[in-house]
Amino acid sequence: MVRANWTGTPRTGPSIYISTSADNNTAQTYISWNGDSRVTQWRVYASQNETGDGMTFDKMGFETTYEFQLDWPQGVEEMSIWAEGLNGDEVIGTTQRVMVTREGQGGRIDDQSGLGSGESNSTVSAGGDSGNSTSADSQGNGASTSHFASTMMLVVAGAISLMV
Repeated sequence: MVRANWTGTPRTGPSIYISTSADNNTAQTYISWNGDSRVTQWRVYASQNETGDGMTFDKMGFETTYEFQLDWPQGVEEMSIWAEGLNGDEVIGTTQRVMVTREGQGGRIDDQSGLGSGESNSTVSAGGDSGNSTSADSQGNGASTSHFASTMMLVVAGAISLMV
């Protein structure tokens, strides 16, 4: 076996999947960047005007999950959520911004001129009265929950086959 230093620098940007709950004003984010080996932390933003401080947390494996309370200012009905991949203080990748509503229903991806294809192919699945789920990558491509589940199943299946 030959070992060497290797740095993964994918051609596509990071992806974010968001599930919100109107019942308790929470947002569950799932962030991944397939093939990247440089990100050490993620900074997540939730803002109605695309400003403010982000919440920073350590990258945890292939797909990092982070849950936080949404702070809805008076009169604001929708917010934009996105994440930046960090290596130290350097931002090396940014997901597309995903709009979520106060009611936890529906959702859309902002038009991101200059990012990837600029298309808005979001996947939104309303889960009863409790919330919605929206995902996007920085190329403007939607990604469904089943994509992440299939990927994780392949990883688990590969690990099991290596153990046998």
